[in-house]
Amino acid sequence: MGINIDSTIVKTFAIMAEVEYWKVLDICWMNGIFVIQKPTNIGMIRGGHKVKLNLEINKTIVKFGTMEWKQNTKELNDKIEEIYRSRYDLLK
Repeated sequence: MGINIDSTIVKTFAIMAEVEYWKVLDICWMNGIFVIQKPTNIGMIRGGHKVKLNLEINKTIVKFGTMEWKQNTKELNDKIEEIYRSRYDLLK
């Protein structure tokens, strides 16, 4: 005999329980964790060069990005948030 819980209720609770992004950034930055955007080329072009993301912990790059991202896009911002949130979860 199990309890049937509506999945939308569980998802809604998970979203409400999620920590605000600015708090995640604050904790990560206080612990020396930064996501650095590294341009793939030198020079100026309209829209900017694509970037790779590097993870820096205590002034040491511990993970070099392999994927290229277009600057100033929602996808790039979402990926940066995903990285910070994953590091935040490891700090808890």
